Amino acid sequence: MENNTAENGLMRRRGAGSCIRTGYGLYADNFKSILKSSWIPALVYSLICAAIGALCVIYIPEMAVTTLRGGVSGMETTLLPQTMLAVLIIAGGLVEIVFYSCGMSLLRSHKANGSIDKIRKRFYFDLRTAVRTLKITLAIIIVCAVSSAVLWVAYIYLLNSMGLETIELWKSLVIMSFFAVIVNIFMLPFIFPFMKYILNDNVKLADTLTSGYVTGLRRLHFILAVAFITMCVTVAAGTIIQLPTIILATANAQSIYGTVYGDPLGMPDYMPVLTAATFFIAGFMQTYIRMSVLFPLYYAYGSTETFFKEKAESKKQQNTIEE
Repeated sequence: MENNTAENGLMRRRGAGSCIRTGYGLYADNFKSILKSSWIPALVYSLICAAIGALCVIYIPEMAVTTLRGGVSGMETTLLPQTMLAVLIIAGGLVEIVFYSCGMSLLRSHKANGSIDKIRKRFYFDLRTAVRTLKITLAIIIVCAVSSAVLWVAYIYLLNSMGLETIELWKSLVIMSFFAVIVNIFMLPFIFPFMKYILNDNVKLADTLTSGYVTGLRRLHFILAVAFITMCVTVAAGTIIQLPTIILATANAQSIYGTVYGDPLGMPDYMPVLTAATFFIAGFMQTYIRMSVLFPLYYAYGSTETFFKEKAESKKQQNTIEE
């Protein structure tokens, strides 16, 4: 479908609802090109999800039960799966970033040409976009991690200064939840520099993170509205897709831990294969659900850029008239 229309052009002021409708519309209209450009990293990510699922749902509970029975030393039973799990999670995160870069590459094409190029190859990989996506993502993760650590230290210091080294669990959870919400809200402005750095080759990482964050912070209410609605849609759709994996994980964990009290295992021999296959399918579908979030945020970025550009031009004209 042709995309070069005024309706879905990037640099145009929009409300939050318009960004969401136009973004999801662009995603749906070009899903074939999106799938062609990203199916290989999506496949690799799904395989990693299958491995993580099998490890978490079957083998780690089995090793925990073995430890409870005193069959093997605790260190021997937990160190290997924990190491494997950590490696898989890191690998999965890197592959997922590469996967998102495929979508961002198409959005770069849309920004430059007003339309998303149709992918005629079986797989298309844009190294420049992948590198820029990786750099800005890791930079934001580091900033978020440092900020969270500073807030945690401040929280502990505040408790100690008030003589509250120990407080009730529910109060602690309420305070931590409050801090978590505040931190997440103030991390949302990073959406603007994230988009700006990937979509524009002439901007530098450090400058984009600082000035871009300030720009995003000035439009926090707008970015929050777009992000909140898209995240609600993503969580709702993702939860439905994850239901089979949740059911399998619950049933398998109860069956394995039941053996501690002498109950029979009661799970078929093909359970590891079934679990891996379920996590594989869910992981593949989840990637494309999460990919769709980029498209409304893409238009939120364009609307924010246009808003401040028009504001600057209006101020300039006003100053000219006064002179």
